[in-house]
Amino acid sequence: MKKFFKLFILTGFFIGYSPFFPGTLASLLGLFFIIFLIKNKILYLIIFLLATIFCLLFSNWGEKFFNKKDPKQIVIDEIAGMFISFFYLPSYNIKTYIIGFFLFRLLDILKPTPIKYLEKMESGIGIILDDLIAGIFTNILLRLIYKIFQI
Repeated sequence: MKKFFKLFILTGFFIGYSPFFPGTLASLLGLFFIIFLIKNKILYLIIFLLATIFCLLFSNWGEKFFNKKDPKQIVIDEIAGMFISFFYLPSYNIKTYIIGFFLFRLLDILKPTPIKYLEKMESGIGIILDDLIAGIFTNILLRLIYKIFQI
């Protein structure tokens, strides 16, 4: 049961096992949760913290289980990164969600400096840090876009 729970959480309700774009699908799942939780800031924060804590606690185990550094099946980090992307923005609408989703995925895939260095960190910390920083960058970019274009 303990193994099932860890896999359930780490793989984003088993989305990480998808043969097609597991990180993107997990990001979409995160966005789905965000859209429904955005008005309840406390629950939003709790879900984000739980995703981050579970990733930190279980990611070392996940790397050993999948016998690979940062295995593609572990996608809880994408969900946590998406939550930071939309954290306390000045506005929420369909444009914000679409732009934020694509910005996050772009930053997560391209991994500009310093994101690419964080991913290489030892243990499971590298699994989540790159996504958290990609989320912070996305949040900052969304704020700039909002300020310039009033989306």
